[in-house]
Amino acid sequence: YLRRAGADMIAVKRLFQNSFQDYMQRERVISCAENAPGGIVVAVADFPVTRPTAAQAADELLNIAGVTASMVIYPMGDGDVFISARSIGELNVQLVMEALGGGGSRSSAAVQLHDVSVAQAVQMARKAIDDNLEN
Repeated sequence: YLRRAGADMIAVKRLFQNSFQDYMQRERVISCAENAPGGIVVAVADFPVTRPTAAQAADELLNIAGVTASMVIYPMGDGDVFISARSIGELNVQLVMEALGGGGSRSSAAVQLHDVSVAQAVQMARKAIDDNLEN
């Protein structure tokens, strides 16, 4: 569409480029991913990540065949833990994140958890997923 409208496709490509450092951080997050039941992939990073990078990693994980939902869980660096969630299937990530105090939409949601460890956040997320899948 953009090309037909006269857009310079090279300029468009440049607009969507990431820095090398951002790209490497996103790939590092993705390398932490593990399968969970029901076509869900959870990436638990033990290092701080920027919100845009976490969102991009969660989006990228949905490109894997058989994956219908993804979550990226990481420390914020200030004692809080953030979860970025995406879905293209049965799991309504909005309901999962709302159960943890966050929000969003059916296919894209997030939550910032205060005064919990990453390990605690993982357990909380898994319980919220299980509760949502049972309903």
